[in-house]
Amino acid sequence: MSEVLDQVASETPGETPGEFAVSSLNRRPSSGSHACLAAVALLFAGAACADLGSGPETPATIEMKPFPSPSVVLGDTLRDEFGMVAPVEAIVRNMKGEIIEGATPGYLYADFNRDSALTVGEESGIVAALKTMKGADGRIAARIGSSLQAVASIAVTLRPDSAWGSAAAEIRVDPTTVKAEPNTTGDFQVSVLNKDSATPSGVAAWVVRYELVHPANPENDTTAAAWLVDERNRASLIDTTDAGGKASRRVRVRADRFPASESEPDSLVVRVLVHYRGQSLPGTPLVLTTPVRR
Repeated sequence: MSEVLDQVASETPGETPGEFAVSSLNRRPSSGSHACLAAVALLFAGAACADLGSGPETPATIEMKPFPSPSVVLGDTLRDEFGMVAPVEAIVRNMKGEIIEGATPGYLYADFNRDSALTVGEESGIVAALKTMKGADGRIAARIGSSLQAVASIAVTLRPDSAWGSAAAEIRVDPTTVKAEPNTTGDFQVSVLNKDSATPSGVAAWVVRYELVHPANPENDTTAAAWLVDERNRASLIDTTDAGGKASRRVRVRADRFPASESEPDSLVVRVLVHYRGQSLPGTPLVLTTPVRR
């Protein structure tokens, strides 16, 4: 534990805030003394509200910001995508839904009665992972006053040290239909691993980024000739590894535009990025290629 805390002391959290790309849903409060604003970050965040005073500096709701990462590495601190130590943070609002800039919530590991896997700086919000959890994940709470609390979950995972991937099988697209099924590849699958033991272990809850290199579509424009999608055919450039350390994305093809020739096959080229502490894992980026025919 002292090693982790010494490490935190040597780094300056929050100077390069990189947010993990998780969308959030915000609903504005209605007027009246019983109004409540609920803000939910789709993967991690929670919110709470209460009937309190209506002054501009009086807290009425508290909500967690999306965490910098869905997991913290065992023996390390929570970091953002650039490898910087990054705290958990909460937003406090008044009854009008306005952010109270000077609010100072306190933070704690809400599952401290279950295990001592995490420590959380009460004022700083710095999270350190000291041991594995007894459950799938742990809860971090942000509190202000006597009745407002927001809770969000985070995982403890192994240190990622390598990754490998496999491309989808050749696909034969059908330009006569706009349906997704015949014109979507199989999985471009990636495994993120820890090789500290003789048998490599999958690294769970780790962010994996995908990019379509050919035909080039860095913004993942869904009006282009091809774009990346998740298992439900929603446009997506990011996946988070499952319990076995696996992530995947597919490519949807607009078959009347790609490949350009009916007689000549073409290829989809996908680049996969995996980082730890701001550095690419050994062997990455991965470049995965799938032939495409009409």
